Amino acid sequence: MDCLRSFAITTTDYSTYTVAGGNLKVWGASNNFHILDPSASNFNVIGFKNINIHGIDVVGNVSSAYTSTRINNANVSDWEVTVALKGQLPVLSGTVGTPNDFPIIANNQIIQEQYVLSKYKTSVKFATPIQSVTSIFLQDLKAFGKDAENALAVNMGFFFQFMVYYSFEGE
Repeated sequence: MDCLRSFAITTTDYSTYTVAGGNLKVWGASNNFHILDPSASNFNVIGFKNINIHGIDVVGNVSSAYTSTRINNANVSDWEVTVALKGQLPVLSGTVGTPNDFPIIANNQIIQEQYVLSKYKTSVKFATPIQSVTSIFLQDLKAFGKDAENALAVNMGFFFQFMVYYSFEGE
């Protein structure tokens, strides 16, 4: 990662997730919970040159969004967020033999590669970068934990900073 350029994408939000809204599941005597927020944000890469992404790091936190009334809190033990890159896979020569029994083999084409970053897996690095990246999507925030005060709603806040390591095409 030496001699690369970098930029940061910062995202923050506070929300109330509910069972009725379909994005909260609570179970067990200790009120274990799982939150899925399928919202997505799209960062469009705009500039004079295309970029190649060599890696992404995330630092951040997901925790109860303590409100003035201090209700609907919970202890978060783990979280994850999906980062999707719309770009071109590195060129690799080869052929796929027949029969092709593997469900999916992606050829060299414009695709959206998805990588899950979490509290315990905070980075993804590429020996050969994803080329000609045009968009970076942040999506599918998940949080897991226990001790939800309310079995019907949880207030949650998150703050993430994504560090994107890149080079310009041709450098």
